[in-house]
Amino acid sequence: MPSVDTARAILSTLDALGVTHVLYCPGSRSAPFAYALESGAFGGQARAVLDERGAGFAAVGLARTGALPVVIVTSGTAVAELAPAVLEASHARLPLLVVSADRPGELRGVGASQATDQA
Repeated sequence: MPSVDTARAILSTLDALGVTHVLYCPGSRSAPFAYALESGAFGGQARAVLDERGAGFAAVGLARTGALPVVIVTSGTAVAELAPAVLEASHARLPLLVVSADRPGELRGVGASQATDQA
């Protein structure tokens, strides 16, 4: 399945699960989500946010209002930038979903940029 089709399927599933807001942080490996969002694959509100940390805390704010947000980021350190917001949401018992792009598995552990175990 081409990457944009996969992104559309993920967004459609998030929509069906009741996600209300997508905060998308641009990155080369998460670019298929930008195309999928532009094509209307998600029925809720979506916006691009240039800073992952800011997107994470914006999502926490949305969750405090009763929304169900998801933050979509590229791989590697972009995921790590979400850690403070994920901890805040967890301790406040707020819903916060994170979707991350990834590098091929064979690039982990060999010094490739933006390649790390994310789970």
